Amino acid sequence: MTPDAQAIQTGWRFTTALLGTLCLTSLVSTLLVILAGRSPVPPLISLALTGWLCWNVYQGRDWARVVVALLLLWTGAQLLLGGVAVTVVLGGLHMLAAALLFTPGVRTYMAYARQL
Repeated sequence: MTPDAQAIQTGWRFTTALLGTLCLTSLVSTLLVILAGRSPVPPLISLALTGWLCWNVYQGRDWARVVVALLLLWTGAQLLLGGVAVTVVLGGLHMLAAALLFTPGVRTYMAYARQL
């Protein structure tokens, strides 16, 4: 496997794992709201927007990657300010995920995905 192919594959794996996690957490959140008997409209809109953003990142669109990174940073900052050990850890993970969206492997994958 060539170095570029390996970088593309590594970037694809990370991008897929991150986006899959984002979509899964959004889906679980939406289901919990529905099961609680509250209005499902706002969570369904959020789920649709999350899916749309993730699809655009997966397709290699840089603007979508920046939007997802900013949203992760915003959520991470809010969690860090929560001050509880669990929220601090989750906030740190959000910050790490945002930073990892700009690693060389992910950038290589994004460039490759734009060509498809």
